[in-house]
Amino acid sequence: MVTINFKGVSILILFILLAGLVYGECSDTDNGKDYSKFGKCTDGIGEKADYCSADLTILVEYSCGSNGCVASSSNCPNGCLFGRCINNPVFVPIEFSGMTFTTILHTSSTSRLTTTTTRQGSSISGTLKFFYSDTCGWCEKEKPVISQVEAEYPNIVVERIYASSGNADVQKYQVTGIPVSVFIQPGCTRRQVGYLEYNSFINWMTLGSCWSG
Repeated sequence: MVTINFKGVSILILFILLAGLVYGECSDTDNGKDYSKFGKCTDGIGEKADYCSADLTILVEYSCGSNGCVASSSNCPNGCLFGRCINNPVFVPIEFSGMTFTTILHTSSTSRLTTTTTRQGSSISGTLKFFYSDTCGWCEKEKPVISQVEAEYPNIVVERIYASSGNADVQKYQVTGIPVSVFIQPGCTRRQVGYLEYNSFINWMTLGSCWSG
C-alpha cells in the first residue's frame, strides 16, 4: 500500500509558489553564463552585476536560476577586468566615464598573467542620491556600501534621502520601492532599484546604462 502525505505535498507546493512571488521574473543581460561579457541579472529582489575578484583572477558571474539570480565563480586564465574574463591579454590604457585605468597584462609560457591596475577613484565625480527608510532591511544592508563609496570617492556628493511620499525627489526619480540609488553625472543619470554589494555598485556607477526617466 502506498500512502501519500497530502499535507506535506501541499506545503511543498505552497513553498514553490511563495518562492516564485518573492523572486519574480528573472532576466540576464548576457543571457546566462557568458564569462567573456559583462552582464547584470535582475529578479524580484534587485539587480546584481558581474564583477571581478580583488586580485583580478576570478569572475563572479550572475545568471538566472530556479529561485532568481544566482552567483557562480570562474577562474580567468588571462585575468578578469570590468566584470568579464579577458580573452586576449594586451596592454590597455583606458579612460572610461571619468575613471582612469592603466592596466598591463602579459603572459609567458612559464608564468600566469601578471596584472597591475591603478584606479583613480578621485576622478569620478557626480551626485549619488540614496533613498531609504528605517524599516527597510535591504536599506540597512546597503548603507555600509554607500558609506564606503563616500569614503573612497571624495568627488562624489552623497545625499541620503528618507523615502516619504511628499519628497520631490521621490516623485522625480519614481521611487516606488526601496532601496533606490540614483547616480547623476553630466549627460547621464543612472537609477538602481534594490541592493548591490560594493563591487557590483561600482560597476553600476561606471558601466550601467543611463536612465531615461
